[in-house]
Amino acid sequence: HRLKAPFVWLAIKGKCRVFILNGLDPANVGILLKEKVDELWFNRILYPGELQADTIAKVKRLGIKVVCDVDDHWELPKGHIAYNAWITYKMKENILQALSLADAVTCTHHRLKVEVEKVTKAPVSIIANAIDHSDNQFSMVRNYPNKPLVFGWQGSAAHIHDIEVMS
Repeated sequence: HRLKAPFVWLAIKGKCRVFILNGLDPANVGILLKEKVDELWFNRILYPGELQADTIAKVKRLGIKVVCDVDDHWELPKGHIAYNAWITYKMKENILQALSLADAVTCTHHRLKVEVEKVTKAPVSIIANAIDHSDNQFSMVRNYPNKPLVFGWQGSAAHIHDIEVMS
């Protein structure tokens, strides 16, 4: 959602050509040349496990810039819904490796940028989440002036603790 939606919008507007794929490993990086890709953007990790470094190295040898996007910190609190899977699949290590190998990094806000800059030598830019609030799902159907104001939550279950901050 974070990367795909804005890139699709840019492609629709004729600002760039976008090639979207689901998964990339050392064996299929040639598809990037075939599609004439200049930059490879991915969120958090390019490929889980040991093949990530090999894949990124092959992509770079093709002259393609590698951009890693992070929208959350790589260290999860123990109470997080995904904590056990995060540890099992070594997500922290994979994300840190991706950040260290990227030519550039994007993230969602300044506090995260400060943390990212501690673990990468690549330039880091902030790109806020690109939610299209003009989409019908966000429009108010009816106004009820005599009812109390109710806030809606837009986020995943992984961010349920963020709601507590609003209480």
